[in-house]
Amino acid sequence: MKKILLAGLATGLGLIAFAGSAYALSTVNYVNGTTSITPGITTNVTTGEDMAGMKVTALFNDGSSEAETWVSDGIGSKSGGVTGSSWSLIQGGTGTGPNKGDTMSNVWTFTATGNATSNIKSLFIDAGPGKTVFDVISSPEDTPNSSAGRAISWNPDYTPWNISATYSGLVALSGQQPEGDLYRYLSINFSNYTAPGDTFKFLADTDTTTGNINPVPEPATMLLLGTGLAGIAGTMRRRKKNA
Repeated sequence: MKKILLAGLATGLGLIAFAGSAYALSTVNYVNGTTSITPGITTNVTTGEDMAGMKVTALFNDGSSEAETWVSDGIGSKSGGVTGSSWSLIQGGTGTGPNKGDTMSNVWTFTATGNATSNIKSLFIDAGPGKTVFDVISSPEDTPNSSAGRAISWNPDYTPWNISATYSGLVALSGQQPEGDLYRYLSINFSNYTAPGDTFKFLADTDTTTGNINPVPEPATMLLLGTGLAGIAGTMRRRKKNA
């Protein structure tokens, strides 16, 4: 908890230095959840183009949901996103040079495109299938190669909804404990919806992993697996002895 509070302060200071930005540090919740593991983090910047495969689910107040898979806009575009029946979420493609589209400083845009979205409740992003993690701590760099991160932030003066956000599912490198800077999931909850066509723009940094992101087996699962393997080995020995 102390690390998260310090990280929030550091992130807020980092946003002050973000030239021309009106995005302010937001109140964000953090839930450790089930830890996932991945082999490593790349040193390259992550853009909307790099997050292809992520799963984004829109949840509605009537209990229905709509899940979409993040796609790239094309090689070199540095952008990507998802489009639902009455909503969309895109990121990247702006700026120039090596940081074009970098999630550290390029805006994500959620847009309500139809009357059905008056019932929208939340967005749930699972970054794991896109070999992507959310990096929430600006300084210091905790997980190797994670570099500076940014927790989700937005400008409340230009947001048409009341918003809350929750990161969950810590991510650690294989063989290491989680440092508290990387998360697999981001949930963005909406209320007080106004009108179709409104947009919600925010900043949220991500990193690209060098391999798949998989949940760490729970101790009970490992125990059952070990017991099962031991049973198989015992059966094979008995069969060999009786042969």
